[in-house]
Amino acid sequence: MIVGDPEEPMVEYKMREGRRIVGFTLKQYPDVEAAYETFERPRPSLLIAQAATRICLDYAHATGEISGAQDVLTYGMLDVTRLIIPALARHPSIPKQQAMEIAASHSTVMAHALGARIPVEQTDATLFDHPGKTFDVSADGSHIEITDPSITPNQERGCAAVHIGDGEIQKVDPLFERFSIWAGHLAVIAHYEHRQ
Repeated sequence: MIVGDPEEPMVEYKMREGRRIVGFTLKQYPDVEAAYETFERPRPSLLIAQAATRICLDYAHATGEISGAQDVLTYGMLDVTRLIIPALARHPSIPKQQAMEIAASHSTVMAHALGARIPVEQTDATLFDHPGKTFDVSADGSHIEITDPSITPNQERGCAAVHIGDGEIQKVDPLFERFSIWAGHLAVIAHYEHRQ
């Protein structure tokens, strides 16, 4: 059963439920290497489906309810993975340890935050359909950055955990940052486990 107050606005509901399932994920799977094993070491193309399915089943078992924010979890992991893996794939000489540091960089998290403030129906065309032109590993190899200056955060729509002011990202919710790093590390592990 999905639990929710019918009077609560959808944005607030999704934010509250998203925080619950993301918090559960970080608590249930604090060791990303062990989590990857639990998810049965999937290839990058299967990573999100296998991880989200397992997390949502564990959440339902632990809480007795189905999360009303499974989509928040799934799209959060998907967006991180779609930024991390293509950027790393263009730089095959980057060792895994450096890739883990790139995924944990605050600047990489801010790139995820910018992507999260693009309306879902525009994300592919704006950001992910042209990865070589819109984002890449920074010249110093320390983080992933959005390289297309025309990509700006949407003031009205997007993830409520990313706070906008004066047309720019002012800050991100600490849970958003922790989850971005966790999902980024999961993507790195899958990428290096299965790259050719």
